[in-house]
Amino acid sequence: MILKKIVCGPLENNTYLIACENTKLSCVVDPSFGSSNDIISYVKKNNLKLDKILLTHSHYDHI
Repeated sequence: MILKKIVCGPLENNTYLIACENTKLSCVVDPSFGSSNDIISYVKKNNLKLDKILLTHSHYDHI
């Protein structure tokens, strides 16, 4: 399992990426505004397939 913490966006939110090393399927947890470039860059660099977005709570600064 891959677990990557990405601090991003104007409010420096914590966004997490969880992935399976075998299948390369991944899920982004609580993406925030301004986080897409960092997330996409990590996904491409590691040949992952982003297939889910999980929002754990509702805030104005999350997508």
